[in-house]
Amino acid sequence: MTNPAAGPERPRARGVDRAALATVVGLGVVALVADFVTGGDIAACLGLMLALGALALVWVIPLRWSVTALLILGVTMEAPYEAFAVYQWTTPFCIIGKALLGNLNLVTHVAALKFTGFDILLVYLLIVHWVRRAKGVEIDTRGTIPLARPMVIGAAISMVSMVVLWAWGLANGGQFFESLAQIQRLVYSVLLMILMHGAYRGSRDLRTLGLVLVGSAMYRALLAVYIYYTVRFPDGSRLACSTTHADSRLFAAAILLLVVMMNERVRGAFHWSRFVAAGVILLGMVFNHRRLVWVALVGGLIVAGSLSTWTPLKRRIVRVALISLPIAALYLAAGWNSPYSTIFRPVTTIRSVLDSKSDGSTLWRDLENMNLVLNISAHPFWGVGFGHEYVEKILLPDVSQAYPRFKYIPHNSLVAFFPFAGPLGFAGVFAMLLTTVFLAARTYHWSADPAVRTAALMSIVLVYLHLNQSYGDIGVSEWLTTFTLAPAMLMAGKLSIESGAWRWVPRETSLRKLARVRAAEAKGSSESGWAT
Repeated sequence: MTNPAAGPERPRARGVDRAALATVVGLGVVALVADFVTGGDIAACLGLMLALGALALVWVIPLRWSVTALLILGVTMEAPYEAFAVYQWTTPFCIIGKALLGNLNLVTHVAALKFTGFDILLVYLLIVHWVRRAKGVEIDTRGTIPLARPMVIGAAISMVSMVVLWAWGLANGGQFFESLAQIQRLVYSVLLMILMHGAYRGSRDLRTLGLVLVGSAMYRALLAVYIYYTVRFPDGSRLACSTTHADSRLFAAAILLLVVMMNERVRGAFHWSRFVAAGVILLGMVFNHRRLVWVALVGGLIVAGSLSTWTPLKRRIVRVALISLPIAALYLAAGWNSPYSTIFRPVTTIRSVLDSKSDGSTLWRDLENMNLVLNISAHPFWGVGFGHEYVEKILLPDVSQAYPRFKYIPHNSLVAFFPFAGPLGFAGVFAMLLTTVFLAARTYHWSADPAVRTAALMSIVLVYLHLNQSYGDIGVSEWLTTFTLAPAMLMAGKLSIESGAWRWVPRETSLRKLARVRAAEAKGSSESGWAT
């Protein structure tokens, strides 16, 4: 018998569950497409399906989680064209680096896919952000800090300048793909900064960005040590570089962050784990065999030290440096002409940087710099645009077999911007960096929060590291350009508002109205007797 208290019995559902059917059909279609695209490669097929599942997950989780994962993968995975381990060894995760930082045709073997996985993720995450804003979803905007208007203007000037110079170069017969290689990472820096602005809130997320930087540097440092002891050329000789040249910027940035945190007395800066991290990263700097990393570290210390306020730690460091100067001078003098002595190996490294006659690589780059300077004189105001080679007025040994793009992207890719963009174009392209330094300097001297002061100082340091790497080692084409400049611009733009170093004017408030409000406030204070 039926229980009358239980109410009428619900009829059983008949037919097919449409949601379940759609899920099964969708998975089947995805599997077939993945099988077709990857040519039956099971590993690539599973990877593509996992990537699509991750994209579905991104649609519902906070955007900062997705952007943080993108930063970690972008910094830690090996890029296909950056000569990781001199192409003698790869990590088990190299396919992720190929898919994210290289053209997708390297993974899918579809020739038409001449764009990177980063392109897809950047556009997709921007769409997620814009859709959430349009729908009023507050999962990302709750508690966020706006971006200072000078940062927006500086980034816009840089983007317009790069687009104009790119179009000008192509109109003058420039090569399309070479022009993209010359400016792609800088364009990505602006776009990634816009995405990070939608994802991160302000000082609340500084810890996350710091952990990404230090953790990534430790991982790459451990790789450098492992590769140094285990990987050799076929003839048994050691690699000239364990991981990549670009890691010089990463290692120096992480060490400088730890030092600045200590100097600013950030909470936990003197914890034992920070010293372990610094030791691991220093090992990576040693075993990666890049002399530019020491220039980056010393220069970064000078930049940070000259801008920071006097603290007990800074006084001790300056005192030790001054006392050590006579000893250091004697050490340099004794080892300057002893290139084969082990005890004077640091002096040999310093001399190879300063004296071009002591090192063939340094001499070649000095002659390349002379070529670039001679090219500047031919274009004193406006450059030839992107997509062109510089003219080799001083003939150098041919290195095109090892580096075919050496005339499009010279080793000194910073000075190369002058013949390509001209002084006016150079100022336009680098407007975003000037704005970053300006806002970060104001924030550092305005804020009393040690974490905010550290982040502001690191924004300036990251700009210096980019200029150092671009001057010394093709830094403009490295992926770390994007993954270090974008956070620097973001921190300078947001923290200047949060600290009060730059006043935020809401979009609906015109500057003229703001001037009237300030005039009224001044008049009221004058009438009340408080004006001076």
